Amino acid sequence: ATVVISVAAEDVGRYAQDVEATVYFCVLEALQNVQKYSKASTVVVRLHGDGSRLSFEVTDDGTGFDTSTVRRGAGLTNMVDRVEALGGGVEVTSVPGAGTRVHGPLPAPAREAVLV
Repeated sequence: ATVVISVAAEDVGRYAQDVEATVYFCVLEALQNVQKYSKASTVVVRLHGDGSRLSFEVTDDGTGFDTSTVRRGAGLTNMVDRVEALGGGVEVTSVPGAGTRVHGPLPAPAREAVLV
């Protein structure tokens, strides 16, 4: 990536494979959108678990856009479909000139570690 990316994870454990794959896909898609469109210089990826839910957030300091006039592309549509299939949702907040935030909480009870 040509953008500085910071990752902050709080209370994140292991989750069901479909939950982990969905969060990975969504963060990757959001980072690709930052790379393609935002002209950002920094991005922060946040992951937060609370025992019953896992949330991801990707925030950039790029050009932003008007969410009411920009048509949703295939990447965002796929993100929403994946997260909603697991009972969660995706929220995109953006302001022209002030960056973009993609936030997605989804139900995800943490799994107990298995020692073998």
